[in-house]
Amino acid sequence: MTHRSIRTRLTTSYLLLVLLCLVCVAVFVTWRLQVQYTETYGRVIVTQARLIARMLEEYAEDGGKTGTLSQLYVPVGRRIT
Repeated sequence: MTHRSIRTRLTTSYLLLVLLCLVCVAVFVTWRLQVQYTETYGRVIVTQARLIARMLEEYAEDGGKTGTLSQLYVPVGRRIT
């Protein structure tokens, strides 16, 4: 039979408790970050869709000239091919 001292048993239980708390905090923080990232990503996608819709409305109002669409797209930093 092994006789562990009270100090060893208290230290072990304390370390296990601290480890359990750290795991719980890590799970919670990871979950909240994932929720925040998903919400932010959704807002960005909706904003980009609205911007594209406005650009296409302007394009349609100009009678569908190809040059006009390319000019609308230049500020975004891409080239339409």
